[in-house]
Amino acid sequence: MLTKEVVAGRDDDMTAEERAALAEDDAPQTIHAPEADEDEMRAAPVAPFAAAEPANADEHLKIVADYEARAEQMFEDGDITAAEYRRAMREAADKRNDLKWQQHKAELAADMQRQVEDRAWTKAVRDFMSTTGAAIKSDPMRRAFDRYVQQVTGDAANSHLSDKAQLAKAHRLFMSDMQAGATEAQEMRDGAGVTDFSTIDRMIDSDPLRAEEALARMSPEEIERYLS
Repeated sequence: MLTKEVVAGRDDDMTAEERAALAEDDAPQTIHAPEADEDEMRAAPVAPFAAAEPANADEHLKIVADYEARAEQMFEDGDITAAEYRRAMREAADKRNDLKWQQHKAELAADMQRQVEDRAWTKAVRDFMSTTGAAIKSDPMRRAFDRYVQQVTGDAANSHLSDKAQLAKAHRLFMSDMQAGATEAQEMRDGAGVTDFSTIDRMIDSDPLRAEEALARMSPEEIERYLS
């Protein structure tokens, strides 16, 4: 199952060979994410039960504890009667129980909200992978795509997008890099000079040795164009 965890980079862990191999083995060629999906705004699902954390709950609990301590001291000093002391203890207990219940309700509501959002995400993934992402079938390809999903969903700049839009954005980035990897693999098989300079740039970061080999195969004219 695709995750929503934050990772440092989209495909930093993949070498050029791995990306090219994945692209060759199982590259999706026919299904593309509609651009419109990437503009869909988030409308977060809302749980049927909502409750807010009581404001300054810890401070209020400390006030209650201080009130109890003062009442106990006053009773020991003879400043209040036993009946007044018991009434003060009941008031403190009622206030503490109310605060604890409000906190518990807020925790329950937050847990319910997480469950609703998780179910919505699971449904979005299932729908997406049965339509736009249906061509991503093999386990290696799904794991590779998962990295892109993690990078997109982990970026706060994408938090306003719907689940479907985030998946579509990850799919576009994934397809772009996989197709670049397939082109790179074909060029290397043919023994031709690599003229896709953006591919060379990516290789320098991900696989410096392969980038050096690719540069060595380039003609002087290609090297001049690349450096310019």
